[in-house]
Amino acid sequence: MQLDKIVNFHKTVGDKTRIRIISLLRSGPLHGQAIAGKLGLKAPTISHHLKKLKDIDVVYQRRDKNTIYYYLNESKLKRLAHAIIVVGGNAMDEQYAASEEEKTKIIQNFTDQTGRLERLPAQRKKAYSFRAYVAWIRARKVL
Repeated sequence: MQLDKIVNFHKTVGDKTRIRIISLLRSGPLHGQAIAGKLGLKAPTISHHLKKLKDIDVVYQRRDKNTIYYYLNESKLKRLAHAIIVVGGNAMDEQYAASEEEKTKIIQNFTDQTGRLERLPAQRKKAYSFRAYVAWIRARKVL
């Protein structure tokens, strides 16, 4: 997923009124006047916020005769909200990536002959590599 889409999603959803609209639509479809009445706002204000939510595809509309009902696209909302976790994880892996040789040196520098921890690494890259090593050791003990 593109970083621009994630940023745009969080900018759009970062408004109190839009969050309130999303929470109302979770219980089912509503028309603009009903949303305005429940939130105590005027219809043009609600239309503005609904357009912003439609632009990021979190809300879609269906017409029933003269009334437009707005629906929450929950799958899209969940996917976009979860995307920031995925992006953050990948960025950390790339930022603190170390070669196998570097990882071996890091582990040797911070453990004694028996493999016990002597001190914790202070640098993030080294600490990240060491935590990955500890997680790997723990996973082996469980298996």
